[in-house]
This record gives sequence, C-alpha cells and structure tokens, in this order.
Amino acid sequence: MRGDVRLAYNAAHRDRLCFSKPGKLANELRLVYRDGWGVLDDGQHGRALLSILLHTIANCSGDRPAKMAEARREFAPWLPDAEMGKLADEAIRVHRRWKPDKLAQRIGLNLADRTRLRITMIGATDADKAKRDRLRKERMVEAKCRKRWAAGVVPRATYEATSLSRTEPWKAEGISRRTWERRRKRLPQVREQHKEVTSIAAVTLAAPSLAAQPQPTKGSLLVEDRGSKTSQHTGAEWPHLHGGMGPGVGLGNC
Repeated sequence: MRGDVRLAYNAAHRDRLCFSKPGKLANELRLVYRDGWGVLDDGQHGRALLSILLHTIANCSGDRPAKMAEARREFAPWLPDAEMGKLADEAIRVHRRWKPDKLAQRIGLNLADRTRLRITMIGATDADKAKRDRLRKERMVEAKCRKRWAAGVVPRATYEATSLSRTEPWKAEGISRRTWERRRKRLPQVREQHKEVTSIAAVTLAAPSLAAQPQPTKGSLLVEDRGSKTSQHTGAEWPHLHGGMGPGVGLGNC
C-alpha cells in the first residue's frame, strides 16, 4: 500500500516538473504569430520574429532541432536551409532570453491583444508591469463584486444612494435626526403592543356567547343540585310510607 502511494506521488511530481516556462512562452509566441501573421513576412522583421521563437525553443527540453524545424514549416516555409541552419545553431549556442516588456516591444503585442489571447508570459507595449498588476487587481475586485451581487448583496452605489445620510427623512418631518431616531426605536414596541391588543380583541369577538353568559356562583350551584335531587324522589318510590296508596296521594290525606 505504501509503495503504491509512493509511486503515485512520484508520478504526480514528475508531471509537475514537466511544466516549463520556456515551453509555455514558446506556445504563447506561436499563438501570437498565428493570430497576427499566420506565415511571417519574407523580410528582416519576419526573420527577427522567427529568431525569437527559435531562441525560446532552444531554452526548452526535448528534441529541440525537431521543434525548430516544425516552427520553420509553420511560420517561415520560404526560409532557405542554409539560413535556417545558421539561425538554429546561433539559438542553441546563445540561448537568448528577453524580459516580458522587452519581448512585447519586439513582437508588437498590445494590451488588448494580450487580454484577448490570454497571454501571461509576455508583456504589453502600452501597459507596463505596474499597470497590468493594477488592472488585474481591479478585475479581481469586479469579479468578487459580481459574485456578491449574484448572492443578493446590495451594490455600494445603491446602498449609499438610499442611506439615511442621503435621504434625510427627519427634515421632511421638521424634527432633528436625534428625535427621529428616538421615535424610530419606539416603533417596534408600539407595534408589539398593537399586536397584543388586536389578538385579545379577536379572541373576545370570536366567543361572544361565553362572554355574555353570567358565570354561576357556588351558592347557585348547591341550590340547583338540591332541587334536582328533591324532584327525583316521589311517593311511588316508597309505597310503604304512603300506606300502599297511589303516587298521587300524599301523607296529609291519611
């Protein structure tokens, strides 16, 4: 198990090492050449652009002569073999490098094309590194703001336009801001009291019969209970006390 993990880690580490800045720079140069020219001009400027690409390829690893030959077939098929051999030998021997802004001046890459092609290893003719860093930070802030707005956060301009310091509602009421704030704090308490009164009134109106009926007292309950018990006992229930007479004859007739 540990051996498998070690092998996987070593493979991932080798994959990370395969990335090289010269290789990425060479790919970006190819992208700029395809976008701007396709096939370079048969002249001094075309040879200078091809030389820049060859020097960049010379800084890469792998089969550099094959990569240079491929660059020649794509961008300078008109170049003679003898001149191509001279440029390739010089590139392999010198390994020339350029700073991003200097390289942008040589190939004529401006900021608009740089942004459109998503170039990162080459500078721009109309924006130095400080300006590019500032623009990148502004784009990051703008992206974060769009993400916050999509989540429901109110934009800063809208918040400031509708703030109390801008609207000043206390002036329309003819009072000071302190008085307006104090009354504003009391509003929730008044609303809660109004809700309680409204709920009590609703319960009272929902049961009018219960509220209208008088509540029985303890004495009235006792009298009612005794009366009900007296009314249940008649002469028919104890015939031996009435001398066997019917239920309609009382003791007073004996």
